[in-house]
Amino acid sequence: MRKLIHLLLFLVMASWLAMIVAPGMAGMSAFTQLPEHQAEIAQYRDFFGSDHKGMGQLVAGYVTAPIFAFSDVAQWILAPLALLLVLLECRPLRILNGVGQYVCLVSITAALGLVLLHNVTMAPSMNADMAVYRDAITKNDVEQAGAAKARFNEYHATAESLYGIRLVLVLVGIGALAVSSTPNAPTTGRER
Repeated sequence: MRKLIHLLLFLVMASWLAMIVAPGMAGMSAFTQLPEHQAEIAQYRDFFGSDHKGMGQLVAGYVTAPIFAFSDVAQWILAPLALLLVLLECRPLRILNGVGQYVCLVSITAALGLVLLHNVTMAPSMNADMAVYRDAITKNDVEQAGAAKARFNEYHATAESLYGIRLVLVLVGIGALAVSSTPNAPTTGRER
């Protein structure tokens, strides 16, 4: 049973890691390539005019939004599951099983805290600001669009930093788990 828990923990953590990396990679690609190729959405052409960068960023936001939304939902599931499996693996109320397991426990708990912070406070505000921004663009309301985008950008800068910290915490957890799972030499209680 313990080997199954260990295997499941590695799979969950690897999946969680993928859900952190995938949106970032998609965003880096979309937000560099789509403006460069002058991607556009016809209904927003009047607002942006010849601002191909602004239009491309809006298109990139539409392209990546489902990826970020899927990642947020997946992390709602994977982060608590990882913590549960780490608790089963570490058995924190028993005798110390090694520093690696506790480093894993602390890093995964902290990463789960960042998932909660993002999904409960930041993501809803960012989504609301983006909805206001897109609505203001369709109405050619430059002032409202600018204010909504500025609020979104403030949250986005913080969210991006916290995603990086979350990535490091999950990597540390995986590394600590790998170190703690290396077999120790059996002790016999007598000198050889």
